[in-house]
Amino acid sequence: MVEATRQKILNAYRHLAVHHGIKGATTAKIAELAGVSEVTLFRYFKDKKALMLTTVQEGRDDFLKFKQASLYSEDLMTDLLNIAKYYIEFSTSHQDILVLYDDTKDPNCDLAIATLDLINQFKAFIIETCEHYQDKAYFKDHEQIEWVANNLIWISLGMTDNGRFDLKYQDPDFYYQ
Repeated sequence: MVEATRQKILNAYRHLAVHHGIKGATTAKIAELAGVSEVTLFRYFKDKKALMLTTVQEGRDDFLKFKQASLYSEDLMTDLLNIAKYYIEFSTSHQDILVLYDDTKDPNCDLAIATLDLINQFKAFIIETCEHYQDKAYFKDHEQIEWVANNLIWISLGMTDNGRFDLKYQDPDFYYQ
């Protein structure tokens, strides 16, 4: 029963955050949607920030489970495609984290740091995957790997305006294949 109530509160927060933004997900609205009182909500979560950090931690846990279960297929494109597919599933099931990332403007805020850390873990996994194939001559150097990881992250987050579409990356000689 305790876990069921906790989950109802988390689900209510996620729904409101996705549909009304972080500011629209007030504790009163979360409690109402969850079918509990605000007092009950605060018994489970110290404050709204604790609720948000919990969802980020659950997202991190889900990502780590995926990462640990991932095995190299020995084909770079297959592995990058699997990561991209996972990211689509992740972003669908954790839309509240993406809303939190978009709504958090203060780079020193715990929430911004936690969401950015999750994004950096995703990027590090892409880099790790690409480095696994570096000996197969997919990449000339680590700069190319960083470029692939950054662009995959930027495109996945809908931030293509920040992508590094430098002219040197359009030169076919920059790539081995």
